[in-house]
Amino acid sequence: MAKSFLSGKKVSRANLNFFRVEVSFGAAFIFFIVFFSSVSESFYFSKTLVYSLAGALLLLFLLSFFINSSKIKYLRFISYSIYFSGVVYAISLAYNNHYNLETYSVLMIVYLFYLITLYDFKDFLKLNSILVAIVIFSLIALKFNTEIDVKIILFSLGLLTAFGAISAYSRKFATNRVKKREQLLEYMFNNSSRGFILLNAQDNTVIEINDLALEILAISDKNEIKLKKINEFELENTKIFKKVTFKFNISKKLSNNKLITIKRKDFTFNKSRSYLLEINCYTDKKSSDLSEELEKVKLFSEENYENLFKESASFICIIDREGYIIDVNNTISKALGYPRSEIIGKKQNTFDVENYNEIRQKIDQKAWNGERQIFEKQVINKEGKIIEIEVILTKGKYLGKDVLISNSRDISLRKALEKKVKARTKIYKKLIENSSIAIIFTDLKGNLLEFNDSFLDLLEWPIPEKEQLRFRNIDEITDKSTWTEEKKNIAILLENKKTSIETEKQLITKNQTIKHVLLKYMLHPADDEGEEMILHQIVDITPIVDTRNKLIESENSYKNLFNDSNELLYAIDRSNKFIDINKRVLEKYGYAKEEIIGKDPSIFAAPGKNDLVEVNNLLNLAWQGEVVRLLWWSMTKEGNVFPKDLIIRKAIYFGKEVLIASGRDISKQYEYENKLVKSEKKYKDLIDSSTWGIVIFKGEKIVFANKKAAELAQVSISELVGKNRIDFITDELEIKNLNKRIYKVKAGRDLPLKEVSITTGKNEKLKIELKAKAIEYEGNECILVSFIDIRDRQEIEEARKQAIDAKSANRTLKLQLEQNRQAQIRLRNAQSYSEGVVESSLDMIFTTDVNGNLTKLNRAAKNKLGIEESDYFMKSFQILFENKEIIRQVSKALDNNKSYTTELLMCKKNGDLFTVFVSFSHLYTADNTFLGIMGISRDITEIKRKEREINEQAAKLNAIIESSSHFFFTVNKAYLITSFNSHFKEECNQKYGVDIEINDSFFKLFENLPEVEKRELSYFWNRNLTNSFSGKTIEFEMENSSEDGNLYFRAFFLNPIYTSEGDIEEVSGIGHDTTDKRLYEKELKKSLAEKEVLLQEVHHRVKNNMQVISSILNLQSAHINDKKLISILNESQDRIRAMANIHERLYRTKNFSDIKFSDYIKDLAENSVNSYEYGEAVIELMCEIEEIFLTLDISIPCGLIVNELISNALKYAFEGRSNGKIILKLYQINGEVSIILHDDGVGIAEEVKLKNSETLGLQLVNTLVEQIEGTVDIIISNGTKFHIKFRP
Repeated sequence: MAKSFLSGKKVSRANLNFFRVEVSFGAAFIFFIVFFSSVSESFYFSKTLVYSLAGALLLLFLLSFFINSSKIKYLRFISYSIYFSGVVYAISLAYNNHYNLETYSVLMIVYLFYLITLYDFKDFLKLNSILVAIVIFSLIALKFNTEIDVKIILFSLGLLTAFGAISAYSRKFATNRVKKREQLLEYMFNNSSRGFILLNAQDNTVIEINDLALEILAISDKNEIKLKKINEFELENTKIFKKVTFKFNISKKLSNNKLITIKRKDFTFNKSRSYLLEINCYTDKKSSDLSEELEKVKLFSEENYENLFKESASFICIIDREGYIIDVNNTISKALGYPRSEIIGKKQNTFDVENYNEIRQKIDQKAWNGERQIFEKQVINKEGKIIEIEVILTKGKYLGKDVLISNSRDISLRKALEKKVKARTKIYKKLIENSSIAIIFTDLKGNLLEFNDSFLDLLEWPIPEKEQLRFRNIDEITDKSTWTEEKKNIAILLENKKTSIETEKQLITKNQTIKHVLLKYMLHPADDEGEEMILHQIVDITPIVDTRNKLIESENSYKNLFNDSNELLYAIDRSNKFIDINKRVLEKYGYAKEEIIGKDPSIFAAPGKNDLVEVNNLLNLAWQGEVVRLLWWSMTKEGNVFPKDLIIRKAIYFGKEVLIASGRDISKQYEYENKLVKSEKKYKDLIDSSTWGIVIFKGEKIVFANKKAAELAQVSISELVGKNRIDFITDELEIKNLNKRIYKVKAGRDLPLKEVSITTGKNEKLKIELKAKAIEYEGNECILVSFIDIRDRQEIEEARKQAIDAKSANRTLKLQLEQNRQAQIRLRNAQSYSEGVVESSLDMIFTTDVNGNLTKLNRAAKNKLGIEESDYFMKSFQILFENKEIIRQVSKALDNNKSYTTELLMCKKNGDLFTVFVSFSHLYTADNTFLGIMGISRDITEIKRKEREINEQAAKLNAIIESSSHFFFTVNKAYLITSFNSHFKEECNQKYGVDIEINDSFFKLFENLPEVEKRELSYFWNRNLTNSFSGKTIEFEMENSSEDGNLYFRAFFLNPIYTSEGDIEEVSGIGHDTTDKRLYEKELKKSLAEKEVLLQEVHHRVKNNMQVISSILNLQSAHINDKKLISILNESQDRIRAMANIHERLYRTKNFSDIKFSDYIKDLAENSVNSYEYGEAVIELMCEIEEIFLTLDISIPCGLIVNELISNALKYAFEGRSNGKIILKLYQINGEVSIILHDDGVGIAEEVKLKNSETLGLQLVNTLVEQIEGTVDIIISNGTKFHIKFRP
């Protein structure tokens, strides 16, 4: 330790290293000042002085390596003097240059560096005060006339002073803490109740020794032993430390009843391997006491060994010469189910399943002779369970006697697994023999060793001649052109570059025909004889190759059709670039093909005529499976612009998903449509500019209105449309008269000009003149009404609309400003988030240096592994994994690839293992300098568990599907079959004569059908599968006929299968036989059709008969003069007509169970009111009717009830009056139907009771209400109100 030149305090050895760094930076800083000044071309310094200062600092740096830490105070004094001189010199330069920017900047930098180097707080206070005083005096001398503002100089000086004070105080505080800790450790070391010696493990020299150790070793001065080798030290002429380098515990008995024990502990001290010797001394005891101490040590050792014996996980048994068990550990006791006391004393074979035979006797004899014996046997426990064990039998000592020590372990699980492996081996062998795939085994030279019958079938080789093929070389049955390739593939497998290789080959059959096959090589591990083999899996793809060749021919044909088409055809890839166009496009646009391929559709776009954003949106819809149609304005290379009708759909083009766009020039059609639009616009403008208000009524509602109509009604067009035709007329008489005239217009008569008063939307009276005419509008019979303001009054709505538009624009602007503000907030949040993404990642991330030593683990990794930085920093990253060969494995993988991913077991600090998916990759700087390795791992223990559960669930689902009577299949986007059940396979075989396999094209099903049927079915299935891939669920039924001419039906359901990302990768199909159902439905429909014809005929005849009766009554009334009797006959005619109307509706409808009663009752009421003769009185009928369907049995009585009540009101309610009103309501609440008929006439007498009425009409009403099991209430208020309720 040394002392500071000012404070006199001790300085630790670490300060020497700090001093070296300090002076190195000081020299470098001086050179920087020179460079800075040279660049700025304003060199203020003496080069001789500057280079002298730098040389002095470098000399101090070199001297620091030749002195110990106690001399550092002298070097530091010199360096502080240099720094201080440098600051004073910088102040003088600033003073001479009136504190200009360059010299003041240099002063601040030099000053800052000097403040950082000050080691002690008191040194800082003394020296900084001097420098501040010099600066202030220089400013006074300049009379504060400086280029830089004095306030800035003083402020920056104060800021640097505060920074230097904080820095010096912090260093002082940290130094004091270290000193206190050193003092505490030194005190604990020297005052320990045990002797300690600290050794250098390299040369066994003593680094430090405490006072108690000196006392035990009888050493008066530390210097006698420090820095000397401990193994040469003698105590009572004995080198007691001689064996300390290879023994951890030493006991030595000396004279004077002194016993010394030495224990060694290994650890790292000052980054070097060291030993800490703990010395204990037992003195002033008798010899017997020392023996007791030694016996305690011995007993302590034996107790430890006994604990190891009893608690060992192995089965340990001690056997004497006679074969009796003399001791066992707790593990055997638990396994056999007997206490140790019941096992000890038994013969060694007591618990064996087999008897003690000669073989066991020989094993025991060899063990007694000292030979280590390993064998397996079975034992039985107390519960009768047999346990398989592996025994290691050795000779040993136990309590001084020769014994056999049996160390065994339970191998029941291993035996069970071996049995399963053997059973599975048999199964696999059987699977290979019965596999439909040809499988062969060859040696490394290609000689055939084993093969199954499918291989013989593939080569058309007779099974009886099987042995003639064995041991032939595979080259003899393959095309010569592939021999070299096969040898290369085998070499690749042997070098472990690939686990398997797939290739296509041509095999030569025994009949010298060529078969195309798909061949997969795999290296089979060495067998018991140590020989490796090559496993070949061979699939016959001759039909596929033939199909592929045909497909190529078909594609060529399609290509010719594509090129020769008169349509403008384009093929567009996923990036919306053209990958092909036909000849017609080149002719139309005048471009060469290479000018178009690779470009996007904008090459053909007429400037400013197309919305390219909308076009891109439509292209996206087309990629999703929708058929898109749009108008595209094109421009040729010469600049001619023309419109084009474009249809875009997704398709497969030479094996790729593309968009096929078909276009045609519609210049003439567009010109015609323009003329039509202009004509329509002219017509619309004519109507909109008309001085007449024009509205169109459909029924009683307004469905169209022009601007003038809305202007006169003082409402908007949207408010006017949907209004009732009488909403603007308040005078009841005018309403009645208008209804009568509208009724006549419906009958085909035009309504001449008529003056009417209406009430506008602002409750103002307006006198108008109107006329009406029946027209057809949008396919419906409507009434056109034209009217004009005869007072010539106008209202202007334009100002109000402008105000609304301004308000809407203001809201839109505010919304956009808010959206911009939110976007800025999200951007700031995203930037903040990205800074902590690694540390906050849920994945475990670690990095290493170039040697594979760990440098960083993120929070997730530390938490998961339970380790801190001190546990892993600069240690090999293999400590994180169970596989200790991981470094070599990763390095080899990353030599060939940019990244390497695999599944591994990671180790927690407590030893627990868990499965992770880990990705390794190299780390490089921007200039491609290799930094190390980065690993990102994720705990997939739970995923692996769920994967097992999913596999189990999949097996269950597969069993359910296979046992179902339905047939199941799935198809991917390339229309390849990815899975199916056995029923589907049988269906394909029986119905289409096709044997399908996984990855077969779905359209293979129809390859054996006639060409026309094949094309129709392929198109039909292609359309449905395409729709399903677009996200739709498709349901349809197919009708076919068998070879014997019988019809059969199949129902299919196609459903899209979504991935976790929401994409559709496959479609599932479910089908089942619906022949019986369809035949039954066909018979049922036939029967129903016959019944419908019969019922229609019945209703027609009933209606005709009723018309006949009505005609007879009409003829009869012509010969009767009695008015009362004529009235009775007319009422009877009305009743018959009401019933006939029901049968007429049933004759015209397709549904005989229910009729639309709401329409029927409305027509019945209107006919009754319009056809009744009641003089000059105007009777208004108001209907509020909901849509209700009733059965025939209910409809007829209800119709008669309404007919009777309306007839009764028309006859009696309005006598002596010029007008009247009848209100008819029909509605249904909670299943109960209500019919209300209310007139505002004179009302019936209160004494009239429905049940006791003397009139036939009311008696009939009462009877009919009882027939439908309903109720009727009569309310006499402002006329008469009948309320009939019933449940249909």
